[in-house]
Formats: sequence, C-alpha cells, structure tokens
Amino acid sequence: MSGKYVVRGHMTAKYRAMRKRFFVLDQPVGAGGSMLFQLLLIGLFLTKVYPAVAGESSSAIGWWQNADATFEIYDEQGALSGKIVSLREERDAEGMTKTDIHNPDASKRARPIVGLVMMSGFVKKSDSHWENGTIYDPRNGSTYSSTLDLDGPNRIKVHGFIGISLFGRTEIWTRASPR
Repeated sequence: MSGKYVVRGHMTAKYRAMRKRFFVLDQPVGAGGSMLFQLLLIGLFLTKVYPAVAGESSSAIGWWQNADATFEIYDEQGALSGKIVSLREERDAEGMTKTDIHNPDASKRARPIVGLVMMSGFVKKSDSHWENGTIYDPRNGSTYSSTLDLDGPNRIKVHGFIGISLFGRTEIWTRASPR
C-alpha cells in the first residue's frame, strides 16, 4: 500500500469507500482501474480547488488601467460600474485640473474628470462576460453601449459601440494596483 493513502498505517474510511465505489483493486499505479481513480481525483481537485485559489483575480471588480487613466470597477446593486481614479495627465495645458468640458450637458462641464463615474449597468452573463452597460468617454462627450470580457486574470476587453455590437471599438485594459 502506498504511503500517500495511509493514515498512521491504515487506509482512511473515505479512501476505502472511494476505492470500493470505483471498483479500484490494489494494483500498482498506472495499472487498470487505479488510473481511472487517479484521473477522477485529479478532476475533483481541479474543479473544487482551482476556483477557490483563483478567487478575486477572476473578477472584473478592481483597478484597471489603459494608456490614459486608471479606473476602479465596482459592484453597485448587482451590476458593475466604474469611475476614473487617476489620469496620466491630470492637468490641462494651462495647469488647471481637467474637467468634463465635452459633456453635452453644459451644467456638468465643470466637474473634474478624476472621480467621474463613466461606466454603469453591466450585468453578468457568465463568469467572464458582462453586457448591457454604458460607457461615457469624456474625451468627446459621447456615451456608448458596452460589454466587458475578462481575458485572463489581468486583462479585460472593453467594447464600446453604437447600435450594433459588430461595429465599435475594443480597448484592452490591464489590472492595476490600488494607489
């Protein structure tokens, strides 16, 4: 009997039950039924342990960055929203704090870009895909329909479009550290 299946010289009850259930006889590793047992154990390990280890990194919630800014994506009443937390260049050519000068609503043009909630309404459709969101671009004052797709633990694809999703622009953001 192999030492990895022995607890103080005895097989555990759980191990005996699993061997009996899967008709695994006392055979050397790799012979017949024990290979099936090993594959089942590996599959069980991967499906139960990997999601717990992946944890937060498989979530869109967190800090993200592109070439111009850093964003915080957060949950707001079951949907994802996001705000700008910093800009690469926070001041304009005159040294003034950048404001939302292109907003179609003139009453909002004096609000600072940093702190601006610029995305909202993203509903989770799968573990890596969110739909039905909108994203506001303060560079031109336009609001677009948008989707989010996680592309691994440290990349997210932000797709903005008007009308049909097929036509639009996709931008890749990378995970950033909170400042």
